[in-house]
Amino acid sequence: MSKLRSLIVFAFILSFVLAAGGAAAAQDEVTLKLMFWGDASAPSYWQKIVDAFVAAGHPNVKFEFIHQPDEYETKLQALIAAGDGPDVFLLNSNQIMRFANEGVILDQQPYYDAAGINVDDTYVEAAIWRKDGELLTVAPSLNSIILFYNKSIFDAAGVEYPPYERENAWTWDQFVEVSRQLTHGEDMDKYYGVYVAPWMTIWTPFVFSNGGAWFSEDGKALALNSPEAVEALQNMADLRLVEGVAPTLDIADSIGWDVMLQSGRIAMFIDGTWNVPTMIQTWGDDLGVGVLPVYKEYRTATFTDPPVIWKDSENPQLAFDFVQFVTDASLQFDMFQGGNGVPTAKEYLSGDGLQAWLADADLPEHYDTVVVENVNYSGLMPGKVTALMPAVEWPVVMNELMPAFRGEKTVQEAMDAAAEAAIPVLAGE
Repeated sequence: MSKLRSLIVFAFILSFVLAAGGAAAAQDEVTLKLMFWGDASAPSYWQKIVDAFVAAGHPNVKFEFIHQPDEYETKLQALIAAGDGPDVFLLNSNQIMRFANEGVILDQQPYYDAAGINVDDTYVEAAIWRKDGELLTVAPSLNSIILFYNKSIFDAAGVEYPPYERENAWTWDQFVEVSRQLTHGEDMDKYYGVYVAPWMTIWTPFVFSNGGAWFSEDGKALALNSPEAVEALQNMADLRLVEGVAPTLDIADSIGWDVMLQSGRIAMFIDGTWNVPTMIQTWGDDLGVGVLPVYKEYRTATFTDPPVIWKDSENPQLAFDFVQFVTDASLQFDMFQGGNGVPTAKEYLSGDGLQAWLADADLPEHYDTVVVENVNYSGLMPGKVTALMPAVEWPVVMNELMPAFRGEKTVQEAMDAAAEAAIPVLAGE
């Protein structure tokens, strides 16, 4: 071979190698689409996490944010239908099973197996979502329903603070009696022992605690008309209608529950841990937290908005790496320290792990005890039983229950009607 020909061949081979190397480099640059909701601060929150992911050994990964503050599900479904779905997207507790039924969520079990992570040993049960043997997601954080109380009001009434340990929880009757002691005044100048929002999310723990459930085990029938569920819900209505220890819906609407809290007209407030930052701002050093009253056994309710992976993602392994990375509680210590939920990894719910995220937190005394009890004793959330929970909760259950909470019918009558109305809805799953 002549020297010239050798040079030409070498140049050709070199150009091929360089071209191939350039192509490989281009392929190494991967973009993951991440879809989420939230206010204007949401992108900056996620930017912190994706920056940490890139810095942790993924310099070739870029993220495209799809921030959808409203009409989230409509936009998400449109993207998926067009074959342009996000690699990773958030879903709430009532959406997960519905999207799983549509076959668009990746089964993460093989990826956890390959990573050598035993999900059940690592995370609390309430955080794990499965369907037909597939692992849909593991939630990185959980919120739950707790009892907030105003210490200064209890002190002024000479009443002992609510218990903060499950084994010492008040019975329902004890809770009502304390609420009576904290209630005084008349009409628009009345001060109330407790306020519970007119929302089934808040009442669900009491149904669970009394041995009730939202649905039958197969998810085909509404079970809120059972004696156990009706008793718990009627007692909740009677706080307003019979005991007079909670503001009626009309008074709460007229004055505003937030105004009543700010003005010290409510001694106890039962709601979710997502309200902790607001309650710290509202009651300050007077804020205390306790476990919920109990019927037959201690049960509460947990809520989450976990990330899931699109089944048709072109980069499923990388998407899993990111989702699994998000479950690292240390990335979200500032969120937990602010009182918005708790980690789901068991290592962060006791001992040194618990103290790690509490270290710089400015939270009410005993908050950690209360919320750990809650994630460990959560009832089976209805969103895990049926994908049709959203079609039942407001259009059916709440539509029937609100008149009962105004004293226009009994809870039994309301829930019997709801159970009948739910039959065609649940048959459509």
